[in-house]
Amino acid sequence: SYDCQALVLQGESASQLPVIDELFVYPSMPVPTHFITPLNGICTWDGCNGWAVGDDGRLLETHSFGESWEMAALDTQMDLNAVEAMSTQHAWAVGDSGSVLITLNGIEWFEKYTGYAQDLAEVSFASALTGWAAGEDLLLRTDNAGFNWDSQEHPMIGAITGLSAVSPTQAWICGANGQVAATADGENWQLVEPATSNDLFAVDFFDPFHGWAVGAGGTVVASFDGGFSWSVQDTPVTE
Repeated sequence: SYDCQALVLQGESASQLPVIDELFVYPSMPVPTHFITPLNGICTWDGCNGWAVGDDGRLLETHSFGESWEMAALDTQMDLNAVEAMSTQHAWAVGDSGSVLITLNGIEWFEKYTGYAQDLAEVSFASALTGWAAGEDLLLRTDNAGFNWDSQEHPMIGAITGLSAVSPTQAWICGANGQVAATADGENWQLVEPATSNDLFAVDFFDPFHGWAVGAGGTVVASFDGGFSWSVQDTPVTE
C-alpha cells in the first residue's frame, strides 16, 4: 500500500526552524509506507522524471510526475546526500566517503569513487560533462561526466554548504559567516563581499546574473550581477 508523506529535505530538526536550507515545492508524492530512511536530496529535470536520495544508499525514482516512486537497485550502502540531473538520462548523486553515483540512461546507476575520503554534500552540473561536487572543505570538478574528479583550491574557511553552477566557467559556493566565492573561468575562485555574517546553507543561480543564497535566521541574500555584489532581502522569518 501507499500513503502520502511529506519529504523534508536537508533540515537538522524541527527545533532549529526557522533555518532556511533548500526548498522544493511538489504535489503530494506517494512513497512506500515502509520507507523510513531519511531522504536528503531531490531533483527533477522535466517535472516527470525525478530522483530522491537518502541514507544507506537509498535512491528513489519517479517517471510519472511524482505520482509513484520506485526504489532503484544500487550496490552502495553509503549515505547519499544530494542529486543533480542535466537531462532525463544524465544524473548524478553524491554521498559519504567521496562516493558518486552516475546514470547515463536515467534508470541504471553505477558507482565511481572520486579518490577523496571527505563526505560529499553538494553537486551541481553545468552540462552533461562538466560539474562540481563539494563536501566539508573539499571542492571537486569533473569534465568527463563524473568519471574522473580533480580537486580545486578555493578561499572558503570551513565547510562548503552550498554549490551552484550555470556554465563550465561560472559557479558559486557558500558557507559559514556569509562567505560566498565565485569562479568566472571555472578554475580560479575568489571571495566576494559578504552581505551578511550569518551562516549560509544553500545557493542557487537561475542564470549567469541572478542568484540567491539562504541561511541562518531566515537570511536570504540576492545578487543580480553574477555574484559580485549581494543584498539582504526581507523575509517573514526571523531569529
